[in-house]
Amino acid sequence: MKSENMPIQKEATEDKPKLTRSEIQRRYYERNKEKVAEKNRKRYEAKRAQVLETNKRWNARNPDKLRAAADRYKERVGKEVIAEQARNRRAANPDMARQYARDYYAANKEVLNDKARKWRSENAELMAEIKRKWRDANPEMAAESRERWKRENRALVAAYVRGRTVLVKQAFPEWADVEEMNAIYELARVLTERTGIKHHVDHIVPLKHRLVCGLHCEANLQVLTAEENLAKGNRFTAA
Repeated sequence: MKSENMPIQKEATEDKPKLTRSEIQRRYYERNKEKVAEKNRKRYEAKRAQVLETNKRWNARNPDKLRAAADRYKERVGKEVIAEQARNRRAANPDMARQYARDYYAANKEVLNDKARKWRSENAELMAEIKRKWRDANPEMAAESRERWKRENRALVAAYVRGRTVLVKQAFPEWADVEEMNAIYELARVLTERTGIKHHVDHIVPLKHRLVCGLHCEANLQVLTAEENLAKGNRFTAA
């Protein structure tokens, strides 16, 4: 004898939603996270080179998907956590990190240089302060860096000296007090000799500037340490 409940039971079975493959996989993963992670680790260690090559080919074919996945990961984990992970990786593998940086720069040299130039242009004062602090902390390396640049760019140095000489002559008024100017240059020399700190004679108003051009005369000269002069550069601030 058939039960009266049979049709109802059958109807309930027919109404049960059919799970998709991705949903089945998701539920399995949620129930077996550690097991799946251990299996993936063993697979990766056994076929590391093959997995890396496969990933590399997939990344090259799917740049948009790769960026989207990276964005989702950043949003889920957070920038601070990702930055900390990167620092830990670099600390654990310094040689690999340096090689990766060199390879990345070689592959993206023009883009990175354009970004760097733009940043320096938009942050000139901050850049000067960063350089000043670095020179303070590394005086010997800074001196060697300057000398190395001069050796590698002799033509530029010569052109600058010739141009600077012409510029000074053009800005040298007839009424300038040469004796007083010589005294200022002598003061810079004496301070350098007595203190052991290099001193420069600086033009308060630059001889060549987009806003104003100063004169090469005693009233426009001041003695600064080399560090102060290099930090000042060709900047001019109107009073």
